[in-house]
Parts: sequence; structure tokens; C-alpha cells
Amino acid sequence: MTRTICILITFLTLSISSLAQTDSTKYTLDTSTMYKNLDTLNFYSVGLRAESSNKSEKYWVNNKRVDKIIYLKYKSVWDNIHKCKPCYLKTYDENDKLIKEGFQYTDCGVGIWTEYYSNGEIKTIGHFKENNSDNWNDLWNRGYCSRKEGLWKYYDENGNVTKTEKYLDGKLID
Repeated sequence: MTRTICILITFLTLSISSLAQTDSTKYTLDTSTMYKNLDTLNFYSVGLRAESSNKSEKYWVNNKRVDKIIYLKYKSVWDNIHKCKPCYLKTYDENDKLIKEGFQYTDCGVGIWTEYYSNGEIKTIGHFKENNSDNWNDLWNRGYCSRKEGLWKYYDENGNVTKTEKYLDGKLID
């Protein structure tokens, strides 16, 4: 009897594990297929400021004074977030570290989404609701803009899962 119960528990555990793996793989495959022909664009998440007077020009990145060459490095991709209609956007910090990446339409997440710690470890991985139509107008009011969908996992800086959440149409369900 005990052996039967152990076998049953093992079978159930394996079944649940394989279902969970299938679900997470499904999101990746569906999203990759859906958005496979999109451009990959880069963006810097930095604050930029420039001043010019009759005698000189001054430039700042994240409130630090920089020369024109450094300023133009960040400015050269500044408009990419507005060109992302949709795209796969990779966002970097001022030290060229990848801090987030995913499918977007301008500033709206619309698919797989990953955020990173400065050491390169994954901080968050999840999925935003996808727009399955060709209509990309007014995503906020239509309920598509950065609305969490499915499983979201959160990690510490060592790569250990600290929390998982499940969403349905932007609402936390588990």
C-alpha cells in the first residue's frame, strides 16, 4: 500500500512538473513565432541634457558632465524607443550593461520580458499580454500596454527564485 502511494505521488509530481515546463516553453515559442521578423533595437536608459550658448556647448548624461562624443553615443539611439512599432528592444544602462529586453511597442511591453541585475543575472522574467491583431493604435486604452499575463518569476542576484506570480489579463491570480 505504501509503495503504491509513493508511486502515485511520484507520478503526480512528474506530471505537474512536465506541465509547468510545457507552459513556460509555450510562451517562448508562441512569442518567438509571432514576432520573429521584428527588428532588434538598442536603447539607453539614461537622462540626457545639452545646453548651448554663443561660446560653448555643454552635455550631461545622468546629471554628469560629459564631452560631446559620449553624449552623442547615447543620443544616437535615443529615438529608437519611438521607432519600436513593434520591435525587440534591448535597454542598456550608462555602463553598457543590459538591464532589460523584450518585445515592445514604443514604451509598452507586449510579450516576453526580462530584466537583469548589474551583474548580468536575471532579475525578473515574465510575459506581457500580446496584441494578436495588426492594430497597434491606442494600446493603453485597449488593455495591451505592459499588462502582465501568465507566470512571472523574480530572482535574487545569485540566480535563486525569490517569488513567482501568475497573472490573468493584468490581475494577480496566484
